[in-house]
Amino acid sequence: MRIGLVALLLALVPVAALAAPSDPARPLRVVTFNIRNGRAWRDGRHVWWRRRRATATVLRRLRPDVAGLQEAYRFQLRYLRRKLRGYATAGAGRKDGRRGEWNPVLYRTDRLRLERTETRWLSDTPGAPGSRTWGNRSPRIATIGWFTDLADGSSLCVFSTHLD
Repeated sequence: MRIGLVALLLALVPVAALAAPSDPARPLRVVTFNIRNGRAWRDGRHVWWRRRRATATVLRRLRPDVAGLQEAYRFQLRYLRRKLRGYATAGAGRKDGRRGEWNPVLYRTDRLRLERTETRWLSDTPGAPGSRTWGNRSPRIATIGWFTDLADGSSLCVFSTHLD
């Protein structure tokens, strides 16, 4: 019960902070969004194909400049990029760099320029794709993106991860 309340409060904080109108000089809008594993077929009425439009609608309405996504598969990212014009993603799959869930960084290309991206496996061997230690049930990754803010030329580093 307590964990659910904390998660709800954390989810509400970014939404409240992002209500400002769109303006190139506005503060950077940053969100995190666990879009839920698109291969969770036992989700009943919450399966991906039933909630994908709502996911795209939420992101479109929030208009984040950068969003850390969790539990995303490639097919989910392709869908979101088709629905969210002007966005690109940086990241890799957690199994071998190509397959499995991603924790990508979604960003607006008219606000941010991606300078460099890196994926690190949360293990004793962070550069080894698919590696896992420390009791992780599945390989866990952190996607790191280094950006230049086109509004003012400042630098920004963004991490997106998902823990057990």
